Amino acid sequence: MNPGKASKNINKAPSQQKVLIAIFEASPDGARSPTLQELTVGAKSNISRVLDELEEKGYVERDRAESSSARSRGFWLTKKALGWLRSREYDTSNYIRAYVASDEIRVAPLLGEVAAGNPISPDSYIPDENVDEYVPLPSRNLPIGPVFMLQVRGDSMIGDHIVHGDQVIVVPYSGQPKGNGEIVVALVDNDATVKHLRIREGKYHLEPSNPDHPVRIEEPENVYIQGRVIGLVRISREGL
Repeated sequence: MNPGKASKNINKAPSQQKVLIAIFEASPDGARSPTLQELTVGAKSNISRVLDELEEKGYVERDRAESSSARSRGFWLTKKALGWLRSREYDTSNYIRAYVASDEIRVAPLLGEVAAGNPISPDSYIPDENVDEYVPLPSRNLPIGPVFMLQVRGDSMIGDHIVHGDQVIVVPYSGQPKGNGEIVVALVDNDATVKHLRIREGKYHLEPSNPDHPVRIEEPENVYIQGRVIGLVRISREGL
């Protein structure tokens, strides 16, 4: 082998082997991508370097962020990686990501909780800081452009069948909201909430669909609309 050319396998790279195994063990069926926190043993910069090396060697695919300045959004094993794992007697029969075309599946970052009752702090879901996990979604059901997800807490939107524990899918606004009753994630006084947005006489009305919760009326300059809710994911644990 040419000593000036890096090896394209990981047989003599224990750190790369450890990260590859960690990705697989975090999600043996490929249903989600692990977070950097799950993979981090030392410094995050070291994990990023190892992921770069695994990607260059063809063991990992990464879903990229919309901007080149942001970190990548997800880590997925390739057929080459699954073959290496099988050679080490790992059961990879349930891992699906390598066999699903990237055009059919997109991963959306779950960026923490949002209240559907009383607003809560948004600090836990600053993008690229505290991603809880990455959720695979069918591309055909999503618009072109960035999407993210938030987990609902509270019951103020039960009239729209949005209940505690649901994960709402959110599309950031590229312009001004219409204010004709669309369901939005609104940031008010550094707190976030899910509500219907109606604009009346120049003011933002944040309306619940549960009559037990009041309407909030705010001046537009006091409200930042983070995005429009376009769907949700619900996982029922009854009977599990």
